[in-house]
Amino acid sequence: MNEKKIVAVLLLAMAVLTACGANISSGTRTDAGGSMEAASVSFDRRTDSENEWAIVTGYSPKGETVWTYETAHYSKTQYQMVNEIENRDGTYYFVENGVVKALRVSDGETLWGNGAFSGAMSAYIFDTQGTLYLCGVDGPELFAVDSEGNTVKKISSFTNKHRKPENIRIEGSRAVITYNTGELYVSLLDYSFTDPAATPKPTSTPKPAATPAPTPIPTPVPTHAPRVRMSSVTGVTATSWLSEPQYNLYHTPELVIDNDLTTAWVEGADGNGIWENITLTLDGTYTVNGFSINAGYQKSENLYIKNSAPCGIRVIFSDRSSVDIVLADVYDAQFYSFKTPVETSSVTFMILSVYRGDTYEDTCISEIHLY
Repeated sequence: MNEKKIVAVLLLAMAVLTACGANISSGTRTDAGGSMEAASVSFDRRTDSENEWAIVTGYSPKGETVWTYETAHYSKTQYQMVNEIENRDGTYYFVENGVVKALRVSDGETLWGNGAFSGAMSAYIFDTQGTLYLCGVDGPELFAVDSEGNTVKKISSFTNKHRKPENIRIEGSRAVITYNTGELYVSLLDYSFTDPAATPKPTSTPKPAATPAPTPIPTPVPTHAPRVRMSSVTGVTATSWLSEPQYNLYHTPELVIDNDLTTAWVEGADGNGIWENITLTLDGTYTVNGFSINAGYQKSENLYIKNSAPCGIRVIFSDRSSVDIVLADVYDAQFYSFKTPVETSSVTFMILSVYRGDTYEDTCISEIHLY
């Protein structure tokens, strides 16, 4: 067989593996050695003038590096080639160059990779069975992969009316995909879809005016999940964190739950860390009434003033619903109770704006407690 035929056969084999969602690994994993197991994961997306890549790192409860996984380097485009998803039930999910990947948190081993997605992720959500649903910026508009890495469904496009999905949420047996032009309802039973804006509203005969009834007193929404405790937190992940080996300081995500104000999670992105976020993952679904937060570096008042602290934050729950909150610029704990208790399996805190530090750009959070 000549060289041209060999190359053609190899290219065809790669295309078949990608289409079938076979295990694909283009990154490099490094094991720190020893018998330690990781409890938390950080995702550090990096760029230079031409390329982008990411370094995924697993840490022991003491903040020691257990393993690292570095993706390949990809030429920069208008879309991100590497995207973090989340740490869920001991598995860390992310997208690398259109391949959905799953790593075991404890040792960083690749469990599976599904290349059938082949898109740039814009939104995702998990259902209660662990199936992951993703949307691609330019398609596919819906991609479903189960917890074993098998492709469940891939829909490149629903309709010419809507393009570039921005968000996805699950309501019962349907997924709701949000675009800047409206929403689509997609059945998760047969993947048929409806456009609510195109459905005519039924007409009705106006009712005669009646004496207004008194406004009832609102009744709290009942919750069925147990109330959250901090012992329910099984992992803490962040989009980035700051390492200062010259001072033997590693400002890792799990430091926000160590009950120690002398430590803090410090984001490691360029600038003030706008859009950086930290996620507390729970061992099940719990009722969360609110949280307390020590924003900023609260080891001392001097360090608090020198470093940046979050001002506007977005609190995101496992169903992708969210609430935006403005924190005060105070060297103390702050408490926030949600208007309605939330049932969730994770809580993410995203930085939207900051109170700038006098000396450093880094934005810090010393402690977070859910209640």
